[in-house]
Amino acid sequence: MYSRRSARTQLAGVFCAFAIAAAGCSNTDDGTQSTQHVPESEHAQALDREMQTFPHPTGAPVAGALPGETTRINLPSGRSYLVHLPAGYDPSEPWPLILTFHGWGQNGQSLATATHFDAARAISIYPDGAPSKAPNQNKKAWAPAPYANTSGGEDLEFVDEIINSARRTWNIDDSQLFAVGFSNGGGFAQYLACQRPAQFQAIATVSAAYYTAVVEKCAPGAVGHLDIHGTADQIVSYDGGTRHNTKFLSVPEIMGVAARRNHCGHSIEQQRLVGGAKRTSYTDCAAPVDHIRIEGGKHWWPGYSANRNDAMPENFATDKILDFFRIPGRP
Repeated sequence: MYSRRSARTQLAGVFCAFAIAAAGCSNTDDGTQSTQHVPESEHAQALDREMQTFPHPTGAPVAGALPGETTRINLPSGRSYLVHLPAGYDPSEPWPLILTFHGWGQNGQSLATATHFDAARAISIYPDGAPSKAPNQNKKAWAPAPYANTSGGEDLEFVDEIINSARRTWNIDDSQLFAVGFSNGGGFAQYLACQRPAQFQAIATVSAAYYTAVVEKCAPGAVGHLDIHGTADQIVSYDGGTRHNTKFLSVPEIMGVAARRNHCGHSIEQQRLVGGAKRTSYTDCAAPVDHIRIEGGKHWWPGYSANRNDAMPENFATDKILDFFRIPGRP
């Protein structure tokens, strides 16, 4: 498993291995958190036409907070998250924690369906963003995107509330806290790395929207970063641009930010992957920095079975992220 305490000593092995190879909330009267059983089919309506749509999950209702099952946790703030305990969860040992942040207009359940992180040997949490600014209040979002109605500070407080809730309830390994994000959620994962480098060991971002605010006034500190992005992304261009009257960074720009933050050397290692993908690994970093460029890849979660004309193997992005975090267990 990934551990900041061993990041430097494991770095050479990391690069070697890579080279080969929204729902209602309710609080209890006393202000404490509560749990709520949620049908898997209960999540946001169809996304805006500009966003990739994940199909509604089907099947039995989500069960309680037991090993191998999923439940919704309602927090005193009025916000909530889904949590999945791995089937082998043992409270006598500390467990990695993965926080996965959805894209604009989605919610935690939709991304849980696409990513299948529930199979990992980690506690997986899928928070719900807050309603966007008018006239898009029906779309959940993460700061500091221009359409978010919350401030960066408010969403950071929500993350603190989630982590504190998890620590009170389960045995969390504080040396293995990870953030994952898709699109708007990927930008927020980068914002966490910027603002909380001492807290998160690594982040992974997919088709991420890096509005300029996610790299401003960052605290010093190395954080591992794996970025996955398709060159044909029709929503968040690989080459950067402007959306919602706000500039967003290109993938090369954000990888440069990560390389400087992690004090990487001047050389890189590259490897061809399946499906027309290419992996670039920066060397001599205080924490690993990798990018997977997918030729012709669109604005979606690569390897999700519902994608049409996706050349990547099933669960491609999920597998690469868990490899990067050094967390066992696969869909």
